[in-house]
Amino acid sequence: MKQYAEDSQELTMRAAGIAWHPCEMTRQVLLTELFADCGTSAIVYADPAAVAALFVHQVAETYAEAFNQQREPAA
Repeated sequence: MKQYAEDSQELTMRAAGIAWHPCEMTRQVLLTELFADCGTSAIVYADPAAVAALFVHQVAETYAEAFNQQREPAA
């Protein structure tokens, strides 16, 4: 479980960082690479497809939250 937590944290931290990148095209390239890395990271688990899906879900949620957060108007 420690490895899963570490992998999950590393992937979601990358997603949050990508959301703040100013260039849309660069964000797209980096997200594509990150989604591929979700699959690569999942290979070591007993059910790689299920773990890859969990990683992708976590990455997508984290990216969306960070992306929307930076675009909210300042109060």
